[in-house]
Formats: sequence, C-alpha cells, structure tokens
Amino acid sequence: METPLYTDAEEGYRNTPLVSPVPPPSVFTVPRPLARPRQGRHGPETHPYPAGGMSGRGSRDGPPGHSPYAGQKRDTVAAQGPPAEEVVGTARDVAVLKSDTANPVLLEQQVPRWAQTCILKTDGGGNHDQTVATLADRFADPDLIDMVTALETKLGRSTAPDQVAAGRWLENPAVGPNARARSVFNSSGGGSRALELAALDYLFHVSTYNAPIDATFYFIDLYPADAGTASDYLLWRKHSGRQRVYGWAASPPDYPALAPAKFYSRPIVKDGFHVFRDQQSALLPNDLETLASEVAARTSNHGAHLVLGNMLGPHLSTAPSDGSHVNEAVLNQLIIMFRTLRQGGQALFTVGHLATPLAVSVLYLLHQYFEETLLTRPVPPCDPWAAKRYLLCRGLRVYQPALFEFLEGAVAYMFQCMDEGGAEFDSDRLCLVDPVVMLADEPFTTWLETVNGKHIMAQLKSLQRISKHAAGEEPIVPALDPNLIANRCLQIWQVPLARPVDAGRPRGGSGGDHSSHNRPAPSASHSGSGGGGGRAGGGGGLLDNLLSGISRK
Repeated sequence: METPLYTDAEEGYRNTPLVSPVPPPSVFTVPRPLARPRQGRHGPETHPYPAGGMSGRGSRDGPPGHSPYAGQKRDTVAAQGPPAEEVVGTARDVAVLKSDTANPVLLEQQVPRWAQTCILKTDGGGNHDQTVATLADRFADPDLIDMVTALETKLGRSTAPDQVAAGRWLENPAVGPNARARSVFNSSGGGSRALELAALDYLFHVSTYNAPIDATFYFIDLYPADAGTASDYLLWRKHSGRQRVYGWAASPPDYPALAPAKFYSRPIVKDGFHVFRDQQSALLPNDLETLASEVAARTSNHGAHLVLGNMLGPHLSTAPSDGSHVNEAVLNQLIIMFRTLRQGGQALFTVGHLATPLAVSVLYLLHQYFEETLLTRPVPPCDPWAAKRYLLCRGLRVYQPALFEFLEGAVAYMFQCMDEGGAEFDSDRLCLVDPVVMLADEPFTTWLETVNGKHIMAQLKSLQRISKHAAGEEPIVPALDPNLIANRCLQIWQVPLARPVDAGRPRGGSGGDHSSHNRPAPSASHSGSGGGGGRAGGGGGLLDNLLSGISRK
C-alpha cells in the first residue's frame, strides 16, 4: 500500500491556503513585448478612420493590422458573436471639416470683435442686432428643435417612467447599466464616461493619435461627473500597452467626487495622476494659472497630448451649481485647453445642438485653430434620444498666448454684461467671432447646417420610438438581445470585465486584491460547481456559448 505524500496530519499541509494570497500576473505586474510603431502621421490622402475600427489602429501608430493593445486577452474575453460592424458600426456618421487657413482668423483681428458684437444692444425701437440674431436660427431648424423639446417634456411627464427608461435602454444598451456593471470602470456607480471614451477610442484612436509610444502620454480630464472613470480608462489603456502616462483631473462641487482609490488603474495613480481641484470650493481665479504652470513644468513646456472637456454643464465655473454659468464654464475649458495643449494635440468635447451664437462661434474658433474638426454622433456610445454629441478637434496648429488673453477678456466681459444686464442678459447670444466672417465661410456654414439637421432628425426619430414604446403602441424590438449587445461591445472595445464577486467588494486602497479585476466574468455554470474554473484569459463557458449563438442580421 502506497503512503500518501501529504495528509492533514502535517501542519504545513493544513496551513496551506486553498486560495493563494499572491495575485496572478496582470497588466500591472508583467511586462509585455510590444512592437514599436511608426511615429509618422497621416498625409491628406489617407483617411485616418478605417472601417475596421480598432483593427486599423496601426494605420496611425504601427504596421497595418498591428494593434498596440494586442495580447490583452488576460483582461478581456475573446471576441465572439456578430461582426463588430453589426454591433458598434464603423466611423460612419462623422462630419469632418478640415482647415486650410494660413493664419487663424482671430489673429488677424486688430480689435476683439466680441467687444462690438457679443452683447445684444437695442435701438430705440427695441430691435436687436439682426446679424447676431440670425445665427440663432441659421444652423438648426427651430421647428425641429421645438418638436424635440416637446417630446422630451412629454416623456419627462410620462405616467409610465419605467417604460420610458426601458425604451431608452433598448435604444442604446451598449452603455446602459448592464454594460457599466460588467465593466471594471464602475467605481462609485459610474462608468459611462469610460465606456464612451473606449468606444470613441475604438473608432478614432483617441488615445494614440500623434502620441509616440516611447514618450509619456499626458492628458487633462475636465469631465465633471462619473467619478473620474474617463481618467481611469486612459491610465489603464496606456499603461496596459506599456506606455508611460500622466493625467490631471478636476473634482468640482455638486458632482460625484473623484475616487482614485477605487480606480481600476489604482496601482499607478500615485505616480501618474493628480486632482488639480478638490470639492471644497468653486473655481478660483488662480486655479487655471496653477494648472497651466503644473502642466508646463511636467511636460517641459510641450503641453498635454489630449484634453477632455464637457460643454454641457457649469462645473468649471465660479458657480458650479448655477445653470446660468454654463457658458462661463465653456470659456474656462477653452482657456485651459489652449493654454495646456501641445501643438499637434487633440481635444475631445461633449456638446449639444451647437445652434446658439456662442456655440457656433466657439466651433468656428476651434475650426480655425485645429487641422480638422469632427462632429460625430455614433451609436453606441451616444444615446440616440439625447442631444449630446462629440466634437473631436485634431492637430492644434499654433500655440498663441494672445488667444488666452482674448478668452480671458471674453469671460471678464461676460461678467460685466451679467452685472449690467441682470436677468435680461442672455450669454448664449455672445459671439466670439464677427458673425459676418463666419457667415461668409461657406464650407463651414454648409457643414454645420448639414450635420446639425442630420443629428437633430435622428434624435427626433429616437424620441418618437421611445414615446410609442412607453405608450404601448409600438414596442422597440432590438435586432439582437440587449444584454448580449452590451457584452459584445465590451469585447470589441477591449474593456476588461469585472467578476460577479467584485460587485460587493470595495476596490479602495492600492494594496488591494488586484487579481479580482484581471479575469473575465466567470460563467454561471462555474458557480457552485466545485470543479471547472474558467480560463483566466479565455472567456469560455456560458458567455461564449451565448455570444456564439447570436444570429447575424
């Protein structure tokens, strides 16, 4: 009879833990070889957004077919199910406007035009400046806007709010609560910003544009909400590709606080991330100067590669809880962006309808100073029923201190007008550029009129579908199961999945259990089976079986 090698009588055997306290290898602990990409940039004859999405990322940063995120299957499940184009589409529905102006128009102005045109003055008969007033209706059909507003009001007062919420989710399950819950970028119940950025990264190579792989990637996150998950995504994405990264972010009052201790990328937060504003006060005059100085010092005066902003809220203003300060926040973000972005860098903003004189003039200003301006509303990640879109500005053409002074003067003038005009002053009617100059630029006006009409019409149709769904008249029937769409999108975007066990586990502290975030969600067949655990890098089990069974359109 053979003697057992190990028995419970041996103390060492009894004390051996069933679950090892040593975390498994992860993207944070194991270096991964990565091919060095070319550092060239696209010429004008090459379209930078291949139909294959991330599969074509190498077109900017490496040989064809090369992805800087290849080899990350430890953190994401294997791609199965319908082709990516059927689920997340390609970089279609993108309005690209290129700038060929030798010198930005603003620098050619001898005096600030906004000082003459931005405030609505009235003559004795109460008539406003017709040139400025024309901008309000020129770039968005007021009848369509009224229809959208009426439907939004109707849905907001609906007696079936659950059905309205269900209709919205069916319109865009890719970044809904199910997708956020499956993603590791879900600290403090957020995660939508991270998924939106991952989707845009897939389509437009946001994290790799004009950024050499052998240099530190610098970014500034001015998103107001979602507990910093956009920063978390960028930190993880760059670090998982073995690229150095450093970022700044704000945490304004009245919004979910940044929670770096809960980041998925928390092992590198200490040395790679800085919150330049806390939640103790509103924006202070020296905050912008302090941030600009910090960025200049850390980047050796080169500036950041990417600035993320949001032009839909008052978060970066002196009164973040006051909706009337939205436009102050817009101008403050422009000041930060122009002061901190390096030449050749890019900026990504969330925007709305872009129909007011201020919004149009801001867009025209960006068009003049960047090589190309993209206005896009891809679904996903955009909610088709919302006005929110993405404005991507690529290739800052010139670093011009006079522009900061111009915008700072506009902010000061805005406050002066608010003090003098009181409740009658409408900052939406401000105009940073001479309206005559903008209206004379036919490519710009045609571009904006066309894309605004297309996007507003798509929003209206989505709201109509939700309204009919909520009323029980015409239920929304998705072509694919919404839960599977959410899973498939996370796979396509290469976003790591959280395991179910992580849902109730706090993720704070840099010394926590990193292993809980480095494997895909185990299938239901594994729980309680006592035996067959899933592959750490595979994504096998129930999820794979479900995804592989989805029929193609």
